[in-house]
Amino acid sequence: SPRMSVRTANSPDGSRIAFASERDADFGLWVMSADGTDQRRITTGTARKPSWSPDGTRIAYSSLSPGSGYDIWVTTADGTSAQRLTTAPGDETSPAWASAGQIAYAVAGTIHALSPDGSNDVVLVQADAEGSARVAAGHAQRQAQRRELDHRPADEGNDDAHAQAPMHVQPRHRR
Repeated sequence: SPRMSVRTANSPDGSRIAFASERDADFGLWVMSADGTDQRRITTGTARKPSWSPDGTRIAYSSLSPGSGYDIWVTTADGTSAQRLTTAPGDETSPAWASAGQIAYAVAGTIHALSPDGSNDVVLVQADAEGSARVAAGHAQRQAQRRELDHRPADEGNDDAHAQAPMHVQPRHRR
């Protein structure tokens, strides 16, 4: 049967593509030139959902860790140095680099962010009804502020047109 490739990610400069493929019997991460040449596997074991760092030197991804489920890992773009960032029980998936260098990821419907070295893991959005209500209320408040500011005369200023309600951030307790 044909092997499948999924979830591609273009490098920030557009010269390379990272992708997950099961061409070696399990899903691994591969990198190739944008023209399709120079294809090489950069991970061992099951790995998925690549995301390039803003500077194009590293790739965050989810990898299946025995006894732990999926964890977030970071490797150099050539695959020579990989580091496991999360170890909590449950599946930590869908890593995405922020322009400031943090890595956001999902676990059980909750959104977390952490530093590329695995430190400073914080909860950005709770999965429970209270957290969802807090995010929705913050969004509604920001929308109301923008509408109000958009109707102000120019001499009153719109410097705070993008003011945001404070986001509730909780440290994540690691095992």
